[in-house]
Amino acid sequence: MRKYSAIVYLFFKNSKVNNILSSLIIISVIVAIFSIIKPYPALDTINLAFSLFFIFEILTRYFSYDNKKQYLRDWIIDFLAVVPWEPVLLYFIGDNVNLYYLRMLRLPRTIRLFKIFNLRNPKFLEKIYYFTKKQIQKSILSQITVLIFATTFLVLTFGTIFTFIGVKFDQGNSFWFSTLSLLGPDALYTISNEGGTVKFMSLILSITGLIIFNGIIIAIIVAQIQKYLIEIKEGKGTVIEKNYILILGWSDIIPYLLNEIETYCYTERKIEKIVILTDSLREENRDILTDRSTVEVIYRTGEPFKLNNLKNLKPENCKSVVIFGSDSSRETDYNITDSRVIKTYLSLYSIIKNNEKIKFNCQFPLTLLNFQNISNSHYLTSFRDKNALFLNQYFYSAKLLFLFLINFRLYYVFNELLSYSGSEFHFYQIEKLTCRSFGDIFLSFKTTIPIGVYRKNEMFLIPQPGFEIKAGDQIVTLAVNDDELKTEKISISYDPNNADTYKIAQNNNEFNFKKKPRELKNKNAKIAIIGLNNRLPYIIEEIIKINIKASIFGYCPPDEFYRWYKENIGQEISPNITYSKCAFENEKDIIEKINLAEYSNIIILADEYELNLNKSDKMGATKIDTDSLFKLLKIIHIKKTHISEENDIKIIIEIMETENEEIMNNIPDCVYIIGNLLFAKIINMTLWNPQIIKVFDQLLQKGGVEVEVKKLADFIPNDYDKQFKFSELLENFYFKDETIVIGLIRKNAAKNDYETLINPNKDEIIYPDDRIIYLEKSDIEYQKFDIYYN
Repeated sequence: MRKYSAIVYLFFKNSKVNNILSSLIIISVIVAIFSIIKPYPALDTINLAFSLFFIFEILTRYFSYDNKKQYLRDWIIDFLAVVPWEPVLLYFIGDNVNLYYLRMLRLPRTIRLFKIFNLRNPKFLEKIYYFTKKQIQKSILSQITVLIFATTFLVLTFGTIFTFIGVKFDQGNSFWFSTLSLLGPDALYTISNEGGTVKFMSLILSITGLIIFNGIIIAIIVAQIQKYLIEIKEGKGTVIEKNYILILGWSDIIPYLLNEIETYCYTERKIEKIVILTDSLREENRDILTDRSTVEVIYRTGEPFKLNNLKNLKPENCKSVVIFGSDSSRETDYNITDSRVIKTYLSLYSIIKNNEKIKFNCQFPLTLLNFQNISNSHYLTSFRDKNALFLNQYFYSAKLLFLFLINFRLYYVFNELLSYSGSEFHFYQIEKLTCRSFGDIFLSFKTTIPIGVYRKNEMFLIPQPGFEIKAGDQIVTLAVNDDELKTEKISISYDPNNADTYKIAQNNNEFNFKKKPRELKNKNAKIAIIGLNNRLPYIIEEIIKINIKASIFGYCPPDEFYRWYKENIGQEISPNITYSKCAFENEKDIIEKINLAEYSNIIILADEYELNLNKSDKMGATKIDTDSLFKLLKIIHIKKTHISEENDIKIIIEIMETENEEIMNNIPDCVYIIGNLLFAKIINMTLWNPQIIKVFDQLLQKGGVEVEVKKLADFIPNDYDKQFKFSELLENFYFKDETIVIGLIRKNAAKNDYETLINPNKDEIIYPDDRIIYLEKSDIEYQKFDIYYN
């Protein structure tokens, strides 16, 4: 291709140029139609100007073609359509011709509309069909639009014909008469003086109207509505979206996940699209999948691991994927459930791998796989470098339940940290901080709290003040949203000539605190676990870590429990752990089996099996919560009637449905936990920041870095009466003991309740009665959970 040809070619390929030309073509067609209906000299002049402009445009395109025959094939029809035939024919024929008929030659210009919308491209037709069907799913107004379009087309067509043959009607112009004839046969009685041709055409129009409105159109609309309703109900059809979140398989976690994503979008001022594909959808879940203010939900049905079903979703256009092993059939065999997860991922991988866009960019969407048995993820070890992250809902739920059990105030802390409604963890990179120490950075932040450094897939929480920042490191901070971080980047400042800024801070500290007491100082502390489910093995892991005593009570016989314990824990039961069967049928049975006075903490698990761990028929969530609630009420009544008020027993109850939250709020002396909601919060945060999972791996279990809540009075001398700001507390705790304070819990006298403040204002005054929330390094060795993607 020659240089001047390339320039012309690129000019017409420019999207802005195409948009301008498209607008001009549409305007010219409108002018041509109006000039036919109502001739005006000004419209004739504008029409001629458009013709000359488009002739110039089409002739200019000649220079963008090397193959001139191809140019003629592409543009000869367009050229003939834009030629101003009126002056040409007047020149050759003379003035003895009806100008109205000549103006009708402007109608072929509408052919250019086909060039604009590229109707010869089947993919475009597919998009029109998809978006039309998508709109019809939303409103019946779209169906009415189809009828209006058909009527308008017929009116314009017959009206143009009547105008062309020069018929004048008493009722008005040709188009109004066409409208009356189409809507009913009464208009035929008003044309008795017209010729047979006009009467025949009017009769055809009336018959066409009767057929259309009383037959074909109504039948088509009814058939299409039925078809669309069936497709909508069954969730069939392709999906043409971009940058959406894809959820494959169904889980009871999905409703909670959608709520969390909506909260995120509202906080971050975003709008997201979510596509869900599951093999079937229970009727009670349909209302859940309605569009929200900031989240659009599109669902389809079909086996998620089948290639054809996945191809219809265009997964190469998604930005992240969550894969569940569908539990619609209440499958109890975890190997079968996990095999669906594996097969779905492999099908997804094969589609995306073969996509040209992915091949070029070498980037796979973030994929979160939820395994019922995390050991099954080992079969996908070779795919861990493909942005895939393996999760297990029982692990996270269990670790949180145990933390809340030993310190119930952590429930309110993590409820804030795991939600986008307040401050949460964010990651960002500041190249100008390279070679500086974390101590310098720690003092530089004005509105957020730095807690660690993420480096090459390694998470360093509470690094030492002298920890050096390297190129590519990301700072982990607590912030409200990304906008706050952008402001923070501007406010960060330090003296580049002073490499020991944090040492100056250490020397200026006047505040000294006592050594922090460790929790569960009482070696005789004992907890009771009531109920059996798949979170229990991970709870037992935490019990073994801190070496406390625990008693487990459930429906199944002891021999079956011990067999299950060995299979899931991998060792004989610890001497500190005992098991007893308890039917919980009445208070007498509970008092005989459980001496509540022995326990400082009680957790009532959502018991997923009615009789034993091997029961094939799982209980539904509603039945589980009813069973748990009844246990709770019995224990609270026994506590009040048979146990001294001096025994401060903390009770944690795990519930499965958020609908029961209001019920639990009215029950005193307990903290309730929504099991599926906790994991949904973690998935939601991981979708937007995959690295965040390594923060929670440490914070959600004993070992590594832990979250603690203590009264400030426990750390200061009794005679200490100075008031100080949160910034001073933050500085002293970090530089004195490498502990990072992230917030506080304070009693609200007006509400007679406690409020949790994560990342408060740095000028906030702190009082001795405030409970401070802080991160500290644990005495227990951090045990990595095998879920990482690299």
